Amino acid sequence: MSMKSFDKFCEKLITGEPVPQKEIFDERQNVLRTKSLVMALTCFGSLSAANTMLMDCGIKWCESYFGPIAIFMAVCYLVFLLDNARRGSLFGVNGTAKATSTAVLFIIQGFVFLLIQMDEEPFCVIKDGMVSKKFLLILFFVMEIVCGIITIILAHKFNKSRESEEEK
Repeated sequence: MSMKSFDKFCEKLITGEPVPQKEIFDERQNVLRTKSLVMALTCFGSLSAANTMLMDCGIKWCESYFGPIAIFMAVCYLVFLLDNARRGSLFGVNGTAKATSTAVLFIIQGFVFLLIQMDEEPFCVIKDGMVSKKFLLILFFVMEIVCGIITIILAHKFNKSRESEEEK
C-alpha cells in the first residue's frame, strides 16, 4: 500500500466515510502470501496433472476425475492456510473479520453438502475396485469444515495476541 492510498484510507476513517471491506496487507505480507500461493498452486497443478496422466494411461484408481482434484484442492488450500499462519501473513492489518466470515461460510457450506451427500445412495469406500466418488466428496467436505475451523481458531489466537500487545 502506497503512502498516498494509506493517507486516503486514514482520511476516510477519520471523516466517517464508509471504508471498503477489502483486506489490507502490508508489503511483507503480500510477498509471503504470493510465495505461499505460488507454492500451493504449483503443487495443485502438479498433482492434478499426475492424476490425469495416471488415469488416462489406464491406471484408473477412482470413479471420477473430479473427486481427486477436489481433494488436491482442499489439501493445497490447507497447506496455504497453515503456511501463511506460520509466517504471520494470514490476516491483514485491518483484522480478522473477513477471514472469519469466510471460514464460517466454509463450515456452513461443508455441513450442507455433507448432509446432501449422506442422503443419497449408500456409502462405500471402494466401488468396482476403485475409490468411490462419494467417499472423496465426503472427504472433501470434511476437509472444508476442518479448514474453516482452523481459520477460526487461528483468528481467535491472533485477536488474543493483538489484545495482549495493546494492553502492554
